[in-house]
Amino acid sequence: MSKKNLTIGEISEILNIAPSTLRFWEKENLFHVRKKSNHYRTYTSTDLIDIADILYYRNLGVPVKDIRAFSSLNLSEYDQFLENQEKELNRKIEEYQQMLQRAQSLKRNYYRLLRLLVNPFIPENPSFSHIISWDFREKERIRQYVSAPSCYVWLKDTNTNLHGCKGLIVSENDSYSRSSLLWENTPGSRYISFPVKALIENDYSGLEAPKIVAEVQRHTDTGFLITRHLLNCVVNGENVEYLQAYLEITGPWDDSFANRLKLD
Repeated sequence: MSKKNLTIGEISEILNIAPSTLRFWEKENLFHVRKKSNHYRTYTSTDLIDIADILYYRNLGVPVKDIRAFSSLNLSEYDQFLENQEKELNRKIEEYQQMLQRAQSLKRNYYRLLRLLVNPFIPENPSFSHIISWDFREKERIRQYVSAPSCYVWLKDTNTNLHGCKGLIVSENDSYSRSSLLWENTPGSRYISFPVKALIENDYSGLEAPKIVAEVQRHTDTGFLITRHLLNCVVNGENVEYLQAYLEITGPWDDSFANRLKLD
């Protein structure tokens, strides 16, 4: 390698590292470089290799604060350090896998919403089978909501004047008491599905979709209404929550009814 000294810009280009990162590493005493009388840094080929080694440790996932210790390990200490690093990397892989699954779930909700907006009021049964009551003070349930907001639903019997209640979708493998069960999908039940747009800043108005339910009831009888969270976004300057509604049809249903129904 040439003996010619390098500038911080050249080091940055060679190693694809931002100059600000090089200055930060230097500030953290990971390496030292000479400065000319005009205060410009000059890097030798040895400095380049030292910085490349630091980059190698960073690519191993070693935090900046631990790099000096890692680079000065003796042979007997290497095994434990690498064992700990491997555990930490596996933890991060699992964490990112969970993040990926959540992103994919939100993406599915997005495409489900697009489908519902184009083709609402089609027969579609819920893909879940149990809904239980829950309270915001229940740590286990609120954590479940945080990890999967689409498990959150609003449930109402359209044949009563009751306001309805919040619920949480659970699987048969989840632990819950039968007394907390609000709804269970039964064989032979029929539902139609459509999107609901609720205004967040107006106390979630529209959450129970009363106009749509009333319109459906002009044609047939209904049972439970379940609205399931899909995603939040801004529509015409307003904060909106989109939900997927499942409305139980207990009377006759003609596919031509769907053509007469309108979304708000």
